[in-house]
Amino acid sequence: MNKPAKPRRDVKTQWIQSGPGAQRGGGDHNVDVVRQLGQRIRELRVGRRTGRMTQEDLAERADISVSFLSMIERGERAPHIETLASLATALEVHIADLFAPVRGEGPMPRRKRTRA
Repeated sequence: MNKPAKPRRDVKTQWIQSGPGAQRGGGDHNVDVVRQLGQRIRELRVGRRTGRMTQEDLAERADISVSFLSMIERGERAPHIETLASLATALEVHIADLFAPVRGEGPMPRRKRTRA
């Protein structure tokens, strides 16, 4: 007898969306990571040595919409790894640089592992 396949968990459900009660998955930890990631992308975009890059420029180079980039920078959406790679390439940085601490803040929080 075959067991029915488990429904595939959509990556989007593991992150937050804006609005009250919209948290899913890891709770406050994910909120902090997504917010700091967005701040770091914005910091890299506006603090470039070669000159400030607009959201329009970065969105075009990364092949995403300006509205999606804006939501990422505000910490309202968590991009997929492919989008992060495109953003890093467009910003001419290594993907790991997207996760470096935002100026004035400590390192991104680590999630405490708990055993089930």
